[in-house]
Amino acid sequence: METKIRAIIAEDVEAYLDTIAKLVREVSPNIEIVGKASSLRQARTMIESLSPDLLFLDIQFEEEGSTAFDLLRQISQPEGFSFRIIFITAHLEAEFYAEAFHYGALHFLEKPIDKDKLKESINRVIKGNAVLRGNQLLEKLEQLEKQVHAPRSLGKITVEGRKYSEVIQISDIILMEAAGRYTNIQLSDGRQFMSCQNLGEYEKKLHDYPWFCRIHHNKIINLNCVKRYSKSERIIELLPPHGNHIASKERMKEFLKMFEQEGS
Repeated sequence: METKIRAIIAEDVEAYLDTIAKLVREVSPNIEIVGKASSLRQARTMIESLSPDLLFLDIQFEEEGSTAFDLLRQISQPEGFSFRIIFITAHLEAEFYAEAFHYGALHFLEKPIDKDKLKESINRVIKGNAVLRGNQLLEKLEQLEKQVHAPRSLGKITVEGRKYSEVIQISDIILMEAAGRYTNIQLSDGRQFMSCQNLGEYEKKLHDYPWFCRIHHNKIINLNCVKRYSKSERIIELLPPHGNHIASKERMKEFLKMFEQEGS
């Protein structure tokens, strides 16, 4: 018999609490919802009294004028938290979701919640053995807090074309593929651009965005857009219509390390 994982849901829209609870029960029957809080004040009381294993936590609690980060700072202990965290929020760009996964102990889901991503997040929490401790976790939370509230314009990149330089949102990039000395860039809205710069130049530009992964000498993908993959075949399938892509042997190891947090 599987051990039940005791969870608390903290969400400022009270009507959405039951929706989240229902979705959690559907995708993971071994999760036991032991508490539902519609304020950070309630959440803190429940965490301290119920000692959950997992916390589904909204970021913005507008009526209180506070965020989940404020709560976590208040209850932080030197040895770290005794529970795992899955953030659920509408106040989030796609890149933050991926970066949270990169941190290992943190997980983000965007509203409206996708059941497959919810299940994946829960499975990662259950299987994960990487735990960020004390000051290390607070430092990561502060970085994420700054990014969540940063202007979206900070997430733009210039694509140098033959005639025009296009300014695009980094979060819209699905795939970058080398085409000789040029780079073909595919966006989430279906647009494509051919850049005069080579793929190596874009790898440098995207260095500070860990949700991008070079899977081959001629391809960079957005980890947010991975639908499924085969370890044995080294096939990575992106969201339609962006198709299947073969990773090199060494790059597949890097992909798995980033995407599955192996060795985090």
